[in-house]
Amino acid sequence: IAFKSYGCPGAIATSSMLTVLAEGKTIEEAMNITDDDVVKALGGIPENKKHCSLLGVQALQAAIASYKGRSLF
Repeated sequence: IAFKSYGCPGAIATSSMLTVLAEGKTIEEAMNITDDDVVKALGGIPENKKHCSLLGVQALQAAIASYKGRSLF
């Protein structure tokens, strides 16, 4: 699993942790990873950066949906 981001450090950190959480999981298990899972795995993030944790999760879910041949958004 890899990603490319030109976002803020919060988006990069949460996306990186998302790759760690998703590695070795089935597609269905990866699809169920939430932004709260990412924040918890990081030991928390500042409240003003919580929206950053959504970006990677949304991108992963969209990629899985695309792989399965359907639109998520």
